[in-house]
Amino acid sequence: MTTHTDYRPAPVAKAVLLGGILTGAVIVVGALMLTDPMTYLGFDDHEREHIRAGAEFPELEIDADELADARRNFAGDTNLELLDEELDKLFDTAIDMNKAQFGDDVREVERTGIQLLEKLGYRANDVVVATGPKGFQVAADPLFENCQLGLDELLGAIRAGELELAEAIDAPPDEQFEAYRRYCGDLLPLLVNRNIIDENAEFTHPDAMALIDVFQRYRWVHYMIGDKYPLHMMLSPTELEVFFRWRIEDPNAFSPEQRHQFLQDALPYLPSEYPAPLAEARIDASTLDDDDEILQRFDQLVDQHPDEPLFEAVRDNLR
Repeated sequence: MTTHTDYRPAPVAKAVLLGGILTGAVIVVGALMLTDPMTYLGFDDHEREHIRAGAEFPELEIDADELADARRNFAGDTNLELLDEELDKLFDTAIDMNKAQFGDDVREVERTGIQLLEKLGYRANDVVVATGPKGFQVAADPLFENCQLGLDELLGAIRAGELELAEAIDAPPDEQFEAYRRYCGDLLPLLVNRNIIDENAEFTHPDAMALIDVFQRYRWVHYMIGDKYPLHMMLSPTELEVFFRWRIEDPNAFSPEQRHQFLQDALPYLPSEYPAPLAEARIDASTLDDDDEILQRFDQLVDQHPDEPLFEAVRDNLR
């Protein structure tokens, strides 16, 4: 009886077997090259995402847990119990300012807002002396968490037909939506304007709440202590990457001119491997309707950067 260990194929069978193996290998390799030509060009997974995305940006995926971990590691140890009185004063002033954003008298709203913003600056200085710039936004976690709860409540009412979007934008009822007014202020119009929330009060981004959280934290540090510290001392690298990628890559949030400027502003904060010239080409492509013109823009990109195989691969994937 022939066993697996002493089996030897006959010459003809061996030839057929070898031919089948070679043919199968060619088919497999060909299929791989057709479906994933980057496999044999030394591109990593991140680069392959860029290649597959073509003239558009890869989807911005935001991991809320990863953001929270990055934020805690960035802030380090901060004993907030020693700041109870200072934080209470800061939060009370922030809540007063949020509530003051709702009013019929525009001039009064502006006048009150300027006064409270100045007061907030003093309160923020008292806190940041103890927390440092890295721990300042973490100290305000209760405000951000309550804002998310208030925003959820407001959006839920709109989706249920209990409130019109226009009314929610202008002046949501005080008693029913007190949490939103206290902890978010006039946030909803900004989110609608930046197309994070659509006309049906639905999120347009799969990780919208995490994006809103980063957006709110940026606004907090920018207005509170942004005149004293650079961004990289106030937000973690992970948060900065999310924030700037959103501003650069979302064609529905900002104009092409704004996105080009954001890209230049973001270069000191983005990871070194971020393909800025490719981002420039994609922003330009978002303004073009003709496929040939889009391809010409990527031809130009390759001509300007002949030593960048990633750019060439993106261009070739468009053909």
